[in-house]
Amino acid sequence: MPLYSKMIPTTKIATTNNKPMSHPPFPGTASLLGAGPPAALPRRLAGGTNSDALERFYLRHPPLHLRLAGGGAPYSAEPQPCSQMAMEQRGAAMATVRSGGPDDAVLPARSGPEPLSADAPALAVDLGGTKLLVGIVDHGGRVLAEDRIATPREGPESVARAIRDLARELRASLSLDAATLAGVGVAVAGPTDHDRGVVYDPPNLNGWRDETPFGPLLARELKETVHLENDANAAALGEAWVGAGRGVRDLVYITVSTGIGGGFILGGRLYRGANGTAGEVGHTIVDPDGPLCHCGNRGCLEALASGTAIARQAREAVARGDRTELHRLADRPEEITAAAVAEAAHAGDPLSADLYRRAGARIGLVLSNFMALLNPAMIVVGGGVSKTGELLFRPLRDAMAARVYPRPARGVKLVPAALGDNVGIIGAAALIYHHAGGQS
Repeated sequence: MPLYSKMIPTTKIATTNNKPMSHPPFPGTASLLGAGPPAALPRRLAGGTNSDALERFYLRHPPLHLRLAGGGAPYSAEPQPCSQMAMEQRGAAMATVRSGGPDDAVLPARSGPEPLSADAPALAVDLGGTKLLVGIVDHGGRVLAEDRIATPREGPESVARAIRDLARELRASLSLDAATLAGVGVAVAGPTDHDRGVVYDPPNLNGWRDETPFGPLLARELKETVHLENDANAAALGEAWVGAGRGVRDLVYITVSTGIGGGFILGGRLYRGANGTAGEVGHTIVDPDGPLCHCGNRGCLEALASGTAIARQAREAVARGDRTELHRLADRPEEITAAAVAEAAHAGDPLSADLYRRAGARIGLVLSNFMALLNPAMIVVGGGVSKTGELLFRPLRDAMAARVYPRPARGVKLVPAALGDNVGIIGAAALIYHHAGGQS
């Protein structure tokens, strides 16, 4: 049991025929978080990783290969040309990579402690650098009530008090008292230790220390069980629970927004890796000689294909004097955003369309590697940049078709995320209803 949780009494949940169930009353994803105590994990945040924060996190939690062998630099090599036969096989395989919904199969339920009752909703928190979203979410993933404010800038104590006040208002609006809550889930934009409820050096949260025990702090403020998770992992859980990946046991989730992050559902469980750092999709190396990323490496996917990267590349093109309609959409180059680039691309601006083509191709390259490594049944793409639709998805699919290893690609579904702006709070609620596969 996490040190920052209070005890939740185990309750039998009645089915429609009043016979007790030994698992939660919803299909499929009770084992999403895996069995046993969850490992420490890092961040995935809208703006990406802060290099100093990531360095301090790895100094405290070095990866196993660094502890044993003294380390090694990330490596990426450009794929070698393939034979025509191999390319034809890849094309045939990628013909089955398609858009569509998840399979009907659901994950098997696991026995273990259940929520307080079939009707007990969860308090769910999506804590970002600029916005704080708090909601009440039921055991079917429905958002019953929600409210959002600007994230308080006076430190973690002020954030905890704001969550307390918003929670009180939301419970009152639904005539709920605190005793009816199943627990509190928090998705936070920063490196986190899920087991201890600690947030490490969040770059976009003012006044937070190197190690902030926000889980225990919020548990004391609310007098409720609190489960803390990094925001991209929570989003992966939400999409696997009631979103685009419902019922899919092997899923890769990637969010492309200000930064790039991700989460892996493998064998029906959230995969955190040896020390919790799995899912750093944005910091896979695409071009070793590419631009400097704020994590300290060069050529990270986030530095080349995130919304921030697209806007930067557009501003550089304008500064060079390249011919583009972006001059019309922004008075000054510093006002150019990824959304403005998308608008220009949809209006027929070749330069803007090419920027999205290159971003999609780079993301597709990384996802083709994930298909070879992990053999997922589905890849879910979310985040603000993904809302540009085919502007991003077409070059992404083309890149995957050109490079993917044929066998793992058979039957893979590439789909947009389904939960929209509520993915954070729905993912946070999933932490409560599927915590540790029945282990509290």
